[in-house]
Amino acid sequence: MPRFPAYNYGDELQVKGKLQTPQAIDDFDYKGYLANQGIYATMFSPQITVTDMGKGFRPFGWVYSLRNRLSQAMAETMPEPQASLAQGMILGIRGNITPGAPGQLSSAAARRIFW
Repeated sequence: MPRFPAYNYGDELQVKGKLQTPQAIDDFDYKGYLANQGIYATMFSPQITVTDMGKGFRPFGWVYSLRNRLSQAMAETMPEPQASLAQGMILGIRGNITPGAPGQLSSAAARRIFW
């Protein structure tokens, strides 16, 4: 099973698990950090079942599908870290960018795009 299973826009999911209030990690206010992003609970190792597919607004589905195909094409045709940086700059996909990559950029303006 993949670490992060792929779900698509419009999929309806049933999520089962125990919601937990985030706790501070050492002197880091993890609860406050998540709250700033609108997250107030976490769930570890949930059981996720796809109950239905294709339920979203169809034009959004096309846009997300195109975005995913473009991201895949970048990953297949460009070396790293260029592929991840292009995905972040062009498509807004930040998940593949290594934490040190923006700091390696020579332009402060380019670094600002990512953080």
